[in-house]
Amino acid sequence: MNSEGRLGWADTAHGRVFSQTVLTESPSRTSQRSTFIETGTASPPSVVGSASLRIAGSDTLRFEGQTYGSGISFFLVTNNPGEGPDLHRHPYSETWTVLEGTVRFTLDDTDCTAGSGGTIVVAPGIWHRFENGGASKLVLMCMHASPHIIQEWKYPPGADRPSANGQTTN
Repeated sequence: MNSEGRLGWADTAHGRVFSQTVLTESPSRTSQRSTFIETGTASPPSVVGSASLRIAGSDTLRFEGQTYGSGISFFLVTNNPGEGPDLHRHPYSETWTVLEGTVRFTLDDTDCTAGSGGTIVVAPGIWHRFENGGASKLVLMCMHASPHIIQEWKYPPGADRPSANGQTTN
């Protein structure tokens, strides 16, 4: 018999979190693991308004977790048909969930399509891009496993890039 119970509390006034896991391996044998994390002075939860996250000239929101004490960052993308970023990569994994519409992904040399409710994960360092592959609006949550968004563009703006016929274009 293996069972596990968890106990935890948070002292937000002093920035402390305590968790305890009790593992019962058999009726006569129980082990216990405890964790105490000093997190510094905790601040009360806050709501971040979409207006402060909106990218200028766009419907897309950009949230960098470090600013708000979070270990993740995200884009909440809203794209019209055919819109999407060029090839880029990150030094951490990225996870997307399609909230509305259809998205077409390129992950290295592999293309795939996902519809509403679909989730795609890319490992760190993989070149990728996506675009709205449908006829209506795309809403896509792009979660970055980092408190900062770090992007390296394969073809920086204005750089030559290969075309389908092997010629370079700008």
